[in-house]
Order: sequence, then structure tokens, then C-alpha cells
Amino acid sequence: MPQTEPFEKHPNLYEEWFTQNQYTYKSDVEAAHHHLLPESRGLEVGVGGSLFAVPLFIDGIEPADKMRSRVKKCGFEMAKGIAKTLLSGDNSHDFTLMVTTACFLNNVQKSIEEAWRVIKTGGKLTFDLDDKNRTVGISHKEYQYEYVL
Repeated sequence: MPQTEPFEKHPNLYEEWFTQNQYTYKSDVEAAHHHLLPESRGLEVGVGGSLFAVPLFIDGIEPADKMRSRVKKCGFEMAKGIAKTLLSGDNSHDFTLMVTTACFLNNVQKSIEEAWRVIKTGGKLTFDLDDKNRTVGISHKEYQYEYVL
């Protein structure tokens, strides 16, 4: 079962951190954009409020109903799905992006394997982890999970 409870209970909390730390957010989007090839097809796993998928013009999946609802209000359709069983076909994307997703995964290894499965040969997996001592990590401490690869 996906760890959606934090996003169903507090859908604004995740985006608030990025709003309050716009330079970090813009830097993260620019860093991701820097690795994109023109006309490449990407998939973001765990889209949240689409802070990365929309500006990067990529596909995405999100298990939390409230987060998908927020994205839809912005005119962007988001598929319901979870990281360990992606709906995309083998070799269907040039890259997969997972931003601040790992701490909400039940099976990190399976999720990473799935992310690689949908990436074309030579593609990239961008896996963004937030340090638990970083401001976003501290503000989301009650939602942190430990995992071992």
C-alpha cells in the first residue's frame, strides 16, 4: 500500500516548502532540465503537486488522490499509480525522475527496478534524496521512513 497519508492529510505542506525556498526549487528544476535532451520523453514518479512534471513537460504518476486533484485543477492530467508497479511499457521513456519520493516507498529496490525498466537504453534515472537534516527533511520528520537497499 502506498504511503499517501501525509499527502491526503496535508496536501499543501509539501509545496509550501518549495514556495518558501524558491531558489532551491528553481535550482532543482534547472538541474533536471539541464539533463534533458530536446524532445525527450520523461516520467516523474510521485509527482505530488507537479512542481517538476509541469515545468519539465513530462508524464507522471501519483498515488495520492488529493495531489492528483490539485494537478487537474491546473489543467494537467496525472495518472494514478505507484512506483513499484509502473504502468508504462518497457523502454518507453528517455528518463525517469523521482524527487523526494524514496521516503514514501514501501519497496525502494523494486521501485528503482521499475524506474529502470521503463527507461530506454542509454536513458537516465534521477533519484533526488533529501537529507533528513535539511530544512525540508526536518519539516517532514513525522513522515520519514527508514529503508535498506
